Amino acid sequence: MKPEVVPTFVQNSRIHRTIYQIRGNELAISVLNPRGNGFSEFLVDLRTVDSNYQPRAVRLYLLVLIPGAVAVLSGLVIWGLMQAWGLKQLAVVPREVMVHFLLWPAIIFAMSLAFAIRGTRRVEYYQFLNQWKRPAFQIICEREQRAECAAFISALVAHIELAQSDLPEAERRSLLERVAAETHEQPAPATNGWRWKLSLGCGALAAGLPLWPGSAGDTSLVVILFPLCALGLIATWLSFAKREPGRWWSLAGAALALFPPFFY
Repeated sequence: MKPEVVPTFVQNSRIHRTIYQIRGNELAISVLNPRGNGFSEFLVDLRTVDSNYQPRAVRLYLLVLIPGAVAVLSGLVIWGLMQAWGLKQLAVVPREVMVHFLLWPAIIFAMSLAFAIRGTRRVEYYQFLNQWKRPAFQIICEREQRAECAAFISALVAHIELAQSDLPEAERRSLLERVAAETHEQPAPATNGWRWKLSLGCGALAAGLPLWPGSAGDTSLVVILFPLCALGLIATWLSFAKREPGRWWSLAGAALALFPPFFY
């Protein structure tokens, strides 16, 4: 007996992570809890859903304002430290000490700025209404999941129409199984693994450059180390956000990128 194929779409959006599963005449929606300790599931009867969905897009300014505020605060911290160092001069506060304290705010500034830039893109979603023309649920479609999301939406519309049809139960079940199999056989969107490689490369350079002969005590090295550390951490985050196959390797890159702030 062939195992039942359950059409599934894992929504990895900037807002929240949600899993959609079509189970016969019902759509199971599992939303990740805010604390990240599990999913809350609720069911939607497809026989009460209108198959004419509405594609929409909205720009959520909180995705820009929150990391933007963090970037401004960290920028003020950097400015304050630089002002304090300029007033006290090298005789009181050595330059290598100031470099050590400047590195972390600079990394936070770079990562917050990257989050703010990513948040400027409009959030695209599909709004489904119920039989009373009220919102029933929505499916967010990020740019990286368009092919996967389009295949799932097609299967969902087919399930809604079949659930509301007057076909005999045996024929309807056969058609549903065919739609589920076709959706399951959709090729996964191609993902390359350059982000975790970038994280490893930047982390290795950040950890290795201060060990290069003649670089000890060279405080100007921070001009090179800061971009490498920031880029290594950002690449790690992007690797997990894109769910790359080799994303766990990026953790090694992040660990190496954290060597300069702690040990050099």
